[in-house]
Parts: sequence; C-alpha cells; structure tokens
Amino acid sequence: MNKKHPLSYLILFIVLFFFGCHGTVKEEKKNNVTASSVSLHVGNEKYVAIDTKESVVTWRGYNLNGLNSQTGYVYISKGELLIENGELTGGTVEVDMNTIEDKNHGRDNKLVHHLKDPDFFEVERFPFSTIAITRVTSLNEDIKKLQRT
Repeated sequence: MNKKHPLSYLILFIVLFFFGCHGTVKEEKKNNVTASSVSLHVGNEKYVAIDTKESVVTWRGYNLNGLNSQTGYVYISKGELLIENGELTGGTVEVDMNTIEDKNHGRDNKLVHHLKDPDFFEVERFPFSTIAITRVTSLNEDIKKLQRT
C-alpha cells in the first residue's frame, strides 16, 4: 500500500483548513500591529509576520474508512503573510513538527509518535515543515464554480 497518498491528503487538508478562511483586513487594525507581527520585509507594508503566540495550524486526520477522525495542532515557528488590497495573496509558514499534538491526548501518545515516525512526517530528520502560499482563492468562488457545472 502506498503510504504517500494519506500523507499528501493530510498536508493538503492542513493547508486548506489553515488558509481556507480569509477575509479583508480591516483598516482600523492596520496600525494596531503587535510587536511580534512586525514585517520581515522592512519598509514593505504588504508583508505581515504571523504572531506565533496567537497562531496555530489545526489538523484533522481520518482512518481509511473515514469513520474515525482525530484533531490536533502543530505550532508555527515563524511565517509571514502577503496582504495586497486587503486580501491574503501569499506567504510562507514554518511549523515546528516536534510540537504536533492530538487535541484529546496531548503530545505523548501513540498517534503523535506514529505521526512523527518515518512512515508519516519523519520528524527526527525533518523537524520543520514549510507551507508556501502561492495562490489563494475564495471557498465561495470555488463552490459557485462547482454549482455551475
């Protein structure tokens, strides 16, 4: 059995879940930036650092028959978002794979140890994962396209 497909689906789901919901940036919050949100691109207001103390990637995994699901978190070590015309248009996020945890059982359980093993994320060899946002579309637009077909 090819174990690459479930991993690909899990990563895809993480990316979609984390970045699927977006909206416009409110003007009143533009100047109310916390110290941990200072842009990595000095002088370029389009880039905003992700506040790693207030941000997390939520994941959800399913077994093959789809009946048993698990939810958890992995914490962001650094990242930045590209905001143009009040919309998310790109960015990068680096997550610390050693922080992966199961919502119900924390970090020290069989599921988390299994996810850290070489048959999933191989965390010992690859302690950080980077998510590159190269394209952003609205879920509402995608749903409308599907309804038209």
